[in-house]
Amino acid sequence: MSAEPDRRGPLRRLRTWIGGTPEDRPEVAWIIVGEPVQTPSKGDAYDFEVTVRCAWHDGQRPVTEIRSRAADYESLVQEKIAVATRCVLRAYPPHQAAEAETCLNAQLDVLARQGLPETTLGWSARAEVTLHTDVRALQQQAWTRALQQDALHDFSQQLVSNYTEMATQWRRLLAMLGIDALDAELPPAPYLARHLLRLAAQPEHAADVVDQLAEQREAKDDELLTTVFQAVDNANNVNLLEFDVAHNSALVRLMQWAGLPVADWSSPSTPEGTR
Repeated sequence: MSAEPDRRGPLRRLRTWIGGTPEDRPEVAWIIVGEPVQTPSKGDAYDFEVTVRCAWHDGQRPVTEIRSRAADYESLVQEKIAVATRCVLRAYPPHQAAEAETCLNAQLDVLARQGLPETTLGWSARAEVTLHTDVRALQQQAWTRALQQDALHDFSQQLVSNYTEMATQWRRLLAMLGIDALDAELPPAPYLARHLLRLAAQPEHAADVVDQLAEQREAKDDELLTTVFQAVDNANNVNLLEFDVAHNSALVRLMQWAGLPVADWSSPSTPEGTR
């Protein structure tokens, strides 16, 4: 490397002479913004658009001389940048502009640290990689669908939370009205579940839903009591104790599930007219 004249300013030369050391960071930097270039992506179907910002700096020269000195090395640096850009970006598919940009800038940092021959001039570069317009349109469509799905998911989460709270409140009210027996540890009876959801979603139809529930509950009570009496009569007729006990246990659980009062069937007697 050939020696060059000492072009440092007087203050810097004086500070070095009395024992100081020049700062590692240069005092000035001159930024060149390159024109956007098209570089093929992986598969050659689409191009990336790349813009490179190149900074020239030299702590040994005043700012007025950096521009002229950089002109001597600009073609060399631009060739290094062009080769690195093409090699790096062809390894990335056309939708991975961010990943390609990160890798390219890392490679440019490596090249810049290698320095330039026979000069104290240094350079650095930052690349901006953007998508092809067609790829951007496809990405926008994909992200639109993704955002819609995320919004729908969030809405569903909120809806489930709201319905859970409202259905619980409606179940308490139905228990107060005598339509259902509330047991927080047990799920609602199957005939009640769909009505709870409708009450949570359409509270303006509450009166109609409650009327319908009352009618259905009365019909269910009649049907269940008829089944109970028939089962007990059958047990008495065949006079089988084991059958009676098993049937009685099943009926008790069924009545409890339905929210009906459970009578003592240990000595069943079902005279007509007790309903």
